[in-house]
Amino acid sequence: MRNAKCHATVCCLSLLGAACSAPRGSPLSLPTVMVQHNPDGTQTRHVNTGRRESQAALERRLLSSIECPNYEIVATGQRTEPGSDSLYWVRYRCLGE
Repeated sequence: MRNAKCHATVCCLSLLGAACSAPRGSPLSLPTVMVQHNPDGTQTRHVNTGRRESQAALERRLLSSIECPNYEIVATGQRTEPGSDSLYWVRYRCLGE
């Protein structure tokens, strides 16, 4: 009886260990903010996304990714095509400190 109980314990622990180490689905990751340097000295940051984030959240992410402390927003926009991701962008110019 003791051998069967020991075997059942080992079996349960093995199943628990396998369940804990099983790969889970990838976590929902945020789309990457891309940077484009323009010939006129401005920069454009844009992100391609589906419908997972609101426009306000995307705009906050784009603005918070700007690395210079003082900047001037030149333009912002959005392009959405049916059946595809949306492109949100902000164009800005870094100002002196």
